[in-house]
Amino acid sequence: MKRINIVSWVRLLSAILTAAVLLSGSALADLKRGSTGDAVKAMQEQLIDVGALNDLADGIFGRKTEKAVKDLQKYWGMKQNGRADEDFLQELNLLWYAATGNATESGADPEDMPDIPRYCSWNESLELGASYCWRHEEVAFMRYFEIYNENMPEGVEKVILNRIIELCLEQNGFLYDEWENAAPIESQDLVAEQREIFEEGFQEMCADMDSAYGADSLEALREKAGWLDRHMVDLCFDLYGAESNEQETQE
Repeated sequence: MKRINIVSWVRLLSAILTAAVLLSGSALADLKRGSTGDAVKAMQEQLIDVGALNDLADGIFGRKTEKAVKDLQKYWGMKQNGRADEDFLQELNLLWYAATGNATESGADPEDMPDIPRYCSWNESLELGASYCWRHEEVAFMRYFEIYNENMPEGVEKVILNRIIELCLEQNGFLYDEWENAAPIESQDLVAEQREIFEEGFQEMCADMDSAYGADSLEALREKAGWLDRHMVDLCFDLYGAESNEQETQE
């Protein structure tokens, strides 16, 4: 079965959902300041969920909603007119599905993903980041949003970073479980010790970052997400292979 690119798949789903909203009877035209109704409320709920809007979803397209739309338009390189057209709503759907964890295939069957490496590794230059395996496709998908884009609204970046932290903690746990299940009895204590070192190290790092930058600050969240991401890639690489991903992909 040929793997469908997950970003393309979510864009297709997003387009379908956007069309459903636009055809619901209240939004055949662009949503803009002064618009009211269920379509506006649905958009506001998504804006709140992704961290772009700090307000109530009341179905009234007011000043705060317009600013949230303009902020995301700037991030996406769109014309900053404050109008939520079909293209805007499609991008918002894509971001929302990712931020709420509804758009990805974490742990998908590797037979359905032949173009994805069997295990994570670092590229030749660390500046290029990591190559993610089929187990960690969801983390790779979150990286698609280029969280360090200087135009990304702060609230949105915090939501994405927290999602990456949640995913990496989950995936690190799965890796230690897989290691424990595969290890002989005499090595079980070693696995437990390494898991404990990881957990204590993460908690210590979190305390240091919160102290240095402030809890829930962008700087602290970036450091936590990066630390977990690196650990996940290193552990996956250590457990599942020592050849480069370039060689693995070409085979």
